[in-house]
Amino acid sequence: MIGRVVGTNYRILEKIGEGGMGGVYRAVDQMLERDVALKAIRPELSREPEIIERFRAEARTLARIHHSAIANVYTFFYEGEELFLAMEFVRGRPLSRALASDGPIPWERADALLGTAMDRIQVGHDAR
Repeated sequence: MIGRVVGTNYRILEKIGEGGMGGVYRAVDQMLERDVALKAIRPELSREPEIIERFRAEARTLARIHHSAIANVYTFFYEGEELFLAMEFVRGRPLSRALASDGPIPWERADALLGTAMDRIQVGHDAR
């Protein structure tokens, strides 16, 4: 996948995550010269109507959300039989890496992070 261009202008640069349904990649939008996150459904799952609808529902919900703490959706597209979701790329480091390098989070910070996460979840539920 690395180096491949999908959706006419998204060049895949690196894999940044993996989930049960597929991978997440950092790519560059060559027309706008900005980094994007590309979620890709595994090819064998992209033929399952139920999976496609779940992925599409996620994309529609995220596209309706306008919140500074939630990544924006740019587009949802097929490349051949593969399905992709292009989103805002948010720089940072995963919680697992932060815990590994910094150790446990003090409870005051953990409480604030959990509160913020719950607020974002509520925004997502309200958009459904």
